[in-house]
Amino acid sequence: MKALRISMIFILIITYILLFPVPSGACSCVEPPAVQDELDRSSAVFRGEVMEIKDADYTKKVLFQVKEIWKGIEQSQVILLTAESGDSCGFNFNVGQEYVVYATGEGSFSTSICDRTASVQSLKVEEDLEALGQGVSPVEIVDLSKEMNKLPIALEVGLWVIGGIVALISILAFIQLKKRLP
Repeated sequence: MKALRISMIFILIITYILLFPVPSGACSCVEPPAVQDELDRSSAVFRGEVMEIKDADYTKKVLFQVKEIWKGIEQSQVILLTAESGDSCGFNFNVGQEYVVYATGEGSFSTSICDRTASVQSLKVEEDLEALGQGVSPVEIVDLSKEMNKLPIALEVGLWVIGGIVALISILAFIQLKKRLP
């Protein structure tokens, strides 16, 4: 009986630690690489306007309307991930502003303050636009706004795990209660 209680408490503590980690902030970047080096390293490079930003599990999902493409994508909209704050290397995007974005990843793109991503309004981006030259327009017109509302897969799995643990504990408690009743 006592061993069962200790086991249940241990399972709950481990589950809590695994499902709700404490974020830490420690971002440090070296000088950003030259434009050509960043272009070569990046999976996607484009200029786009931020349409929507959603917080998602210690990250931000950012929906872009793509205006010009230099590498890696063909669609008119892209969803990009970045950490939730600059402390954890997240880029601070603003809805309605245009950016030149250098992103990494396959299928799911991300960027950080350590990349050359910058607002089109900043002086820093002039060098990039000159070096990149004329880009191309998106070929495939898409609407990804519904994708912004989907739960991150880690959160979805976490909810299933928590539900399973709650169900298991409920069953064990019911069995213990039933054993005590005459």
